[in-house]
Amino acid sequence: MALLVGVLTATTGFTVLTGATATARLEVTGTVDANVRAAYDILVRPKGSRLPLEDDRALLRPNAVSGIYGGLTMDDWAKVRAVPGIDVAAPIAMAGSINAGVAAPVDITDLVDPTLDRQVFRVDRTLLADRGLSRAPATPIWVYVTKHEVSWPKLGGGADLEFTGGQKIPFQQFCDGNIGILEDGRQVCPFPEQGQITDATGQVVFLARLRPDGRFETGAWNGPPTGDRLVISVTWREPMLIAAVDPESEDRLVGLRGATQGTFLSDAPPRTTGTEGGMPSRKVVPVLATSRRYADTTASIGLSRARLDTPLPAGAPDGVLAAMAAAPATHLRDALLDTEAAYRHTTAVQVARSGEGYGFAYSHEWLLQVGGVTYLQAPDGSLAAVPVPYDAQAYVLPHSFGFPAPWQIDDTSFRTVRNVSVRADGDPTATEFGVVGTFDPSRLTTFNPLSRVPMETYEPPLVVGADQHTRDLLGDRTLAPNGNPAGYLSSPPMLLTSIADLPDLLSDTQGTNKDAPLSAIRVRVAGVHGFSDTSRERVRLVAEEISARTGLDVDITYGSSPAPQTVTLVAGKYQRPELRVTEHWVKKGVAASIITAIDRKSAVLFVLVLVVCALFLANAVAAGVRDRRTELATLSALGWPAHRIFAAVLGEVAAIGTVAGLGALALAGPLGALLDVHTTWTQALLAVPTAVVLSLIAGLIPALGAARS
Repeated sequence: MALLVGVLTATTGFTVLTGATATARLEVTGTVDANVRAAYDILVRPKGSRLPLEDDRALLRPNAVSGIYGGLTMDDWAKVRAVPGIDVAAPIAMAGSINAGVAAPVDITDLVDPTLDRQVFRVDRTLLADRGLSRAPATPIWVYVTKHEVSWPKLGGGADLEFTGGQKIPFQQFCDGNIGILEDGRQVCPFPEQGQITDATGQVVFLARLRPDGRFETGAWNGPPTGDRLVISVTWREPMLIAAVDPESEDRLVGLRGATQGTFLSDAPPRTTGTEGGMPSRKVVPVLATSRRYADTTASIGLSRARLDTPLPAGAPDGVLAAMAAAPATHLRDALLDTEAAYRHTTAVQVARSGEGYGFAYSHEWLLQVGGVTYLQAPDGSLAAVPVPYDAQAYVLPHSFGFPAPWQIDDTSFRTVRNVSVRADGDPTATEFGVVGTFDPSRLTTFNPLSRVPMETYEPPLVVGADQHTRDLLGDRTLAPNGNPAGYLSSPPMLLTSIADLPDLLSDTQGTNKDAPLSAIRVRVAGVHGFSDTSRERVRLVAEEISARTGLDVDITYGSSPAPQTVTLVAGKYQRPELRVTEHWVKKGVAASIITAIDRKSAVLFVLVLVVCALFLANAVAAGVRDRRTELATLSALGWPAHRIFAAVLGEVAAIGTVAGLGALALAGPLGALLDVHTTWTQALLAVPTAVVLSLIAGLIPALGAARS
């Protein structure tokens, strides 16, 4: 009876434990199946694009395509699309970065004193980035307001400069060929010649006339606009990466059309600009601008007002600026710029102009190509981003003093910068951007964050503090890209254009790979559902075929998941201390590792359960044989041969095993339900042969011992 109870208990326990193991495997596999699919399954890059670090750790770095300016041809794209089993192959080409002007309007109407004949406002700025850890003072912005008669310069050609008051002055005799106004007929020249200027060093002066009716005249070409409000602009330069995509492929991949407000890229008609002001006609390249900005840059401002009792001095700008700075000023108020609202406003203005007219807000006349980051590995496995020297020449053009740039261009850099502007030769561009709409990244087709791949077209890098000190410095917030094009973090492309317009855009640059402009191809495989053997095989076969046909770097991102990497960033120039951050890279093949690990755990658990059951049964049978030693000796004395005694003992054990197996079959279901373990009928039916086999194995040695007694 004891042996029966023992076998019954062991077999029932084995059956329920098997069900428990199977339940755990089904739950984990189900989690993998639910979260395995990302935006694309395969990433194709130019040969040699992988970092050694990526190969060593089976990783994909964030922004894996940034810093790759071409390398794949249109023929490569055609070869990839021709591979059987592909649902969509979406190319992307990084063209370069522009330093776009973004303007925050500041209304100072209520600060104007209508009783003053002349007054000047000083706008002091402190530029902020990196969650306020980087900061720098900037040159003040001046606003000169006068009640006196002002004559404004007009836009036009010729050697003479015409004014709204009817005056004509030879261009070189007015402000030494620079810009200014006539106040009561006197030249006022507040704009100095400037070399390389940044947001921190550029000298900005606004001029306005307060008319007797209380309205304001503000300086502009072709006449002074008037208005009831005096609004100035605090402008900064923001790096914007430009990328080209195939609109229809991108729509199939992530639903770009549904996330677009305005005109979709493939629907934008061809246009050219006019020839106003003697400028040549240029082709308009349609672009979509992202509806949100990614950079963590802003500025705090302080406004002061001073009374001027005498006219501003005529002549050199230095004297004008010195006179404004010397006037005793009264502090009026402080404010923090709403840079998000400013970006939306600037983008809306660009959409409204839709390629008509001229401006430098979203222009590629100064185009930069920024490289990738290199790393050193520490003994503890963490990474250190390697700084690179600041290259001032990347922001200077031979035919000019320089071009407006973000204030952090000389901050600690981690990327190389190359100027590929056509204006390096002094030539105008043949194309002009026309912002025909915006795209909202939050409205794109979403994919589970557990299977995120480097979909940098729409997702900013995710970087948080790796230790408490860094988290305290960041205020428990993420670290975002700053204003340095060569900074560690790079924003996703903020301007998208069409692959079809890429040749025209690249013709305006001195960049390489004009014949191989594509940076990567993102591939989604057809017929992939969950993380099954069939789906894995489909992805593998497609990847192998792409590699065989093209010889390019092919990475399988199917089944990948974020893999946090610790990265050390050396201190910046503008007060930012050293930071130790955690950055989400992508681990390739995580789902396969999870499934393999679960299968191994199941096998080990099954073996352990069987061994425990066998040991228990062997001990129980041996005890039974010992208790029946006298009976077995009597049978031997009566002439029973050893093989008959062996068969009798083993047969009895097999019978007990059969009865115990039938009992386990009856008990496994109810007991599994009681313990919330799903036990199938197949698993329960296996209890009978399992009990018999285990009983025979366990009884083999005791039966042999009984036969020899």
